[in-house]
Amino acid sequence: MRLIAVSSTVTMLALALTACGGGSSDDEGQALLDTKEEVAHELAVVGSIFLSTGDDEALTAGDTESKRASRIDSRGWGRGSMARTSAVRETAGLRAKASETYNCSGGGISVATSGSMSVQYGFYGNVSAQTDYTQYTDTNCVEDYGSGQTYTYNGHSEIGDSVDAVSGYYYGYDRAGQGSTPQTLRVVGSDTDLTIRSLGLIEYKNSQDGNSNSYSQLGEQQASGRLDGDSFEYEFVYGRGNTPITYEDSSAGESLDGHYAYRSSGCEGGELSIDTLNPIFFGNTNPTPVGGKLVLSSDGDSVTVTFQSNGSATLEFGNGGSATLSQSEIANADPDNC
Repeated sequence: MRLIAVSSTVTMLALALTACGGGSSDDEGQALLDTKEEVAHELAVVGSIFLSTGDDEALTAGDTESKRASRIDSRGWGRGSMARTSAVRETAGLRAKASETYNCSGGGISVATSGSMSVQYGFYGNVSAQTDYTQYTDTNCVEDYGSGQTYTYNGHSEIGDSVDAVSGYYYGYDRAGQGSTPQTLRVVGSDTDLTIRSLGLIEYKNSQDGNSNSYSQLGEQQASGRLDGDSFEYEFVYGRGNTPITYEDSSAGESLDGHYAYRSSGCEGGELSIDTLNPIFFGNTNPTPVGGKLVLSSDGDSVTVTFQSNGSATLEFGNGGSATLSQSEIANADPDNC
């Protein structure tokens, strides 16, 4: 029922956003890609935010969630505090009867309105699909989920799933916020008081046979406050202008293409583009990729990363230099700190 949800110690698996029609990263600076240590850090960010380790359950065409969003809780080889890219739904598939008001367990209310409408999925060629949707408007809605922490929701969120497959694909979307007003989540525990602000859109496209799934995402998410006793903040921007960043997972592997930008308490970050030349894939034992090739670029600097079968990676810098990252150097890089 929530587009913003949490797991473990305030790990934010949350919807990212698009403000005023698109993500914006004009004020973000250049990310550093000059050394192998800097590249390892950026790979950790990509790993913790976007990519899986390949150990998630396979998609099942007949299952409501897995047909469209089974990878939203995928785990990257990085273990950072920044949010995962997609939403986690506490009550997936729940549909209100027209409009209902729910009393939240810790106080406040959540108004849910349901219906069906034709939706044009703009990130996927404006395909039209009849879509069941539920909209939520939360007012100081407090839940604890038995975790010992409280989660207070305010604002608008919306989820939708296509009723039938269109040309062999199911479509869906997650939206947080309304207009220029974000959806907010405040997480409070014994050593945590963190507010997360999200305003945006993710669209999904997953094959009816379960062999591939994709999401495209445009926007930004911000958080500030105290996390595990320490002052903490981050901002993550997905996509650039009106163009989302797109993830795809298929039998060939995983790919990620587009722009992203970020900063956090431990890292200035910057703006980058990523292009997958060969799909990235994981073995049965390595937590890091064992195949695939991608290019990271930032303000004229670039590096081509080729993952090797032993979990290491070779690096070719845009200035002609080269280096190698061992499997342990990739696996142990910290996405939270530059």
